[in-house]
Amino acid sequence: MSYYDLHYNLRPCFLHMGHFPEDSRIDVEKLYNLWIADGIVSSTQDQIGKERSLEDIADDYMNQLVQKGMIQVNRKVSDGRISSCSLHDLMRDYCLEMTREENFLQIMYIDEQQNASADALTDKARRVTMYVGKEDGQSVLKSLSGKFSSLRSLMFISTSTEQDEDEDSCEWIRTLCRRFKLLRVLDFEGRVVLKGTFPSEVGNLIYLRYLCLKGTRITELPSSIRKLKSLLLLDLRVSRVIIKLPNVLSEISLCWLYFPVRILSQEYDNTQGYEIEDGSQLILNKLSHLERVSEVDLDKVDVKSLLERTSMRNLSATCRQKKESLVPFLKSSTIKHLSLKIDAGLLTGNSEMLLSKSSSLRILHIDAGSWPVTQLTIRVDMFPCNLVELGFWYCKLSEDPMPVLEKLPNLRNLQLHICYGGVEMNCSDTSFPELTYLELDGLFFLNFRNVKMGGFPKLLEMAIYNCPLQKIPDALHPGINILCSSILDPLANEYRLRGKASEEVQIPNLNTASEEDQMPKLCEFPLLVLAIIPFVMLSFYFCRSKKH
Repeated sequence: MSYYDLHYNLRPCFLHMGHFPEDSRIDVEKLYNLWIADGIVSSTQDQIGKERSLEDIADDYMNQLVQKGMIQVNRKVSDGRISSCSLHDLMRDYCLEMTREENFLQIMYIDEQQNASADALTDKARRVTMYVGKEDGQSVLKSLSGKFSSLRSLMFISTSTEQDEDEDSCEWIRTLCRRFKLLRVLDFEGRVVLKGTFPSEVGNLIYLRYLCLKGTRITELPSSIRKLKSLLLLDLRVSRVIIKLPNVLSEISLCWLYFPVRILSQEYDNTQGYEIEDGSQLILNKLSHLERVSEVDLDKVDVKSLLERTSMRNLSATCRQKKESLVPFLKSSTIKHLSLKIDAGLLTGNSEMLLSKSSSLRILHIDAGSWPVTQLTIRVDMFPCNLVELGFWYCKLSEDPMPVLEKLPNLRNLQLHICYGGVEMNCSDTSFPELTYLELDGLFFLNFRNVKMGGFPKLLEMAIYNCPLQKIPDALHPGINILCSSILDPLANEYRLRGKASEEVQIPNLNTASEEDQMPKLCEFPLLVLAIIPFVMLSFYFCRSKKH
């Protein structure tokens, strides 16, 4: 398939793949953000007059590119959507060739000597992607000095995780915002060097459609962001900081809004997230085109203002305290995809039944990290039949969860983390008909000789972390990718077992691993270590519970 054989809508979609490094797995959601900001994807109506969401249209474009062989699929999420993709080496070369021919994109590299290099450098480029390592902002400004008067898109890709941190690392952004006032895309993802208050000069970028601060250390967003009336996508997923937000987001025409990922466990609650500048609840009542909200904290948002958004189709939320905040979203008929991260302490009374009656709940993560929960009993009628992903963290499940969870007909992703203290685990021969991914972590008492895993006809990948693993269950069919990793085994951190039948699988030996062994011989973990670890973890948990 040639570039010129593509429909005119698909051509710029393909060229946007040129932003990303060679052999990289491209986040499809990131790609969609670029498409939307560039105006390639916009809301339309179908044949019966019903308005289609931006995500649905972008999915159509992505599927067409895959069907035409232009893009390779790397991974799909639980609901079947493509989550990451890539380009074959030859296809990437072709893509870069077409970006140069169409004058679509300029790739720049800044080396450690702060010298900028680029192929066929031209001042007429409207889109620039800069590959930067440890360099500071001044070297970036120097590279852009006197060039790119028509610049519309500026994207940074970090080539090093070790970056110099200036005392005033955002100062150069002030100059950037003054110099390039026509920018529509400004993407700082991964630039951990960015910290402190984001400059108020961002208000000068009145044409900006996409602002990404993902992975940065920005701690405050200025109120001048209210001037960005054209902003469609705002990514606030900062890393390891609390970002202070002005209560002005409802004054922007946002379609997609990403909040920082919140960790429910109390020990980490104050290390990452967001807070509202005036201490009030966040108001989002004027966002008439809001379609997607990610990682919103229902304890910090005005729920009524969020419910008024009839255009919202995709909601990802966390809730630790206010059980009543969950009810309207579970009953909502407009939300098509609901993802919840809740505290196990909320699963009392009628809230259990509310979960089961939700028609939109697709992903559910339950965490007891901040409640003194002594026991959690689960039943199959607690969960909706359309649930595709389920995870438990520190929940102290009273019984083997498998006989209950195996009855969920559409479950594709199951994660169990330090939540079960039993020694046995049993699955019937008809269990988990749709499950493709299983993750077991910190099940310290589990004896895999007592694990019976029938069923799993579609299982593709299994991850086993920090478990006393002596053997892989015999019933698992050949061809499953199995990832084994343990804090008990520093010499053999990760072993990926591909396409081996269960009787051929050998588990890493703590003591006898050698460079000559392709896979160390089977052995038992030291019993003393296995005896100590669970008691250390449980005593830590009980000590934390006493604080409450």
